[in-house]
Amino acid sequence: MADLDVVVPDGFVSTAIVTHQLNIILIVAPLGAMLIPIVCTLFAFTPSTIRRRPVFLLNVFACILGIAQAVITVVLNYQILASPSEPFTVATYLFKIATLLVPPVFVDTIVMFRFLAFFPIQLTARRTLLGVLFFPVACKVARLILIAVFLGTYPAGRLAGPRSLAVENLIWGQGPIVAAIFGMQALDNAYVHYLCLERSSSHSLRPSYASSIFLYKLYKFRKNGINVRGSCLTRFP
Repeated sequence: MADLDVVVPDGFVSTAIVTHQLNIILIVAPLGAMLIPIVCTLFAFTPSTIRRRPVFLLNVFACILGIAQAVITVVLNYQILASPSEPFTVATYLFKIATLLVPPVFVDTIVMFRFLAFFPIQLTARRTLLGVLFFPVACKVARLILIAVFLGTYPAGRLAGPRSLAVENLIWGQGPIVAAIFGMQALDNAYVHYLCLERSSSHSLRPSYASSIFLYKLYKFRKNGINVRGSCLTRFP
């Protein structure tokens, strides 16, 4: 990591800093822009009855959260390019860290909510449901606690230098807490997706055939303008 005691002259931006910050902007900006037509598509092709369901609302909110995250990243990186020698406030850095670590927990919660399609609350025994949901819920609570501890114990001294240097390794390499956060995220996602695959493979329908039935049900749903009573749509919360 670069020495934070190095003073960057006013108006000076090294080629490495420009390249790094532009790479981030050129990656994040299109990804955030792609979410705008996705939100429009969700509203355009989703019937009004489905729009009231929690999964739809959570998906829209997740897209809006991704757009906001992209805007924040682009603005902060532009400020680094515009004034590399001026420091950010500690609160700005902590807010940036929070926007990187907290949204994945929320998105994983949406995935877990979809997970209930394979374990309907009305049809699953309470003990089975608690046993299935205990691990992912515990992981998410632990991740939020670790994020709060990480933000509360973050070494503010390394943020006192120029913003072009202090932003380096803002999260990566900052101790075992970061490794624990991302490790628990990997375990959480692996557990949920494994159970989803295991549950789906236990059905007699092959994935391609099940997908065809879903599309056919969705076509009839849009054509008739009424709610479909089949299992493909009504099982989702």
